[in-house]
Amino acid sequence: MVIPDLTDNYLPQPDDLLVNLYDSYEIICQLLDNFPSYFSTPSGSAQETAFLPALTTSFNICKHIGGRLLLF
Repeated sequence: MVIPDLTDNYLPQPDDLLVNLYDSYEIICQLLDNFPSYFSTPSGSAQETAFLPALTTSFNICKHIGGRLLLF
């Protein structure tokens, strides 16, 4: 998802974004295995500057149901 304005975060519907870990375990494992290859060639400094808005949006998505945010 590309958000052009970093100060005005777009908040997707949380019903479709979060998944059950038990039902989606294999897919999540594949995502985590492939994650380093997604960012192996940075396309600019935009990835570094979007960390706080991404963290804020992630918090807003899951705050109504609880949970943990893992940052790595």
